[in-house]
Amino acid sequence: MRAQNTGDATAAGRFDHFIDFRARPGAMWGHTFILYGRVDGRGRPVELHRAGFYPDDGQAGLILGTFVPVRAAVRAVPDDFSETPSAIYRRTLSSAQYARLKSTVTRIRANDHGWHMLAYNCNHFADRVAHSLGLHTPPNFLVPNAWVRALKAMNER
Repeated sequence: MRAQNTGDATAAGRFDHFIDFRARPGAMWGHTFILYGRVDGRGRPVELHRAGFYPDDGQAGLILGTFVPVRAAVRAVPDDFSETPSAIYRRTLSSAQYARLKSTVTRIRANDHGWHMLAYNCNHFADRVAHSLGLHTPPNFLVPNAWVRALKAMNER
């Protein structure tokens, strides 16, 4: 997968940070989350963070959240570490973009959102992050795998 530069380079002319928009298999239709961090001079990740928007009550929350909003949080869940992603879209980031990304995740995490299958789900979270980086985004009603693939297609033209 080829990474793209997406903004002002650092003083050394390099992009020392990255974000992956990822989709993985999940209980119903899958899950969209982000992996982000810093890379060394060879492009290898040396600092990693994961975040996604997920119901507090796991599978029960997913089912109930089909009908009514349920409590949820911005966090990583165990399956984000163990499941092989079905789609990945990586972007390299400048230090300024990385600071904006971290600020956006912190701001979303601090606000209380209810998870709802149609009104606010993991794609909505990833959409807000993508918009903060100036990316074009697909409709949030797509399943996660299709959402990440469409995000990539829309931004690698």
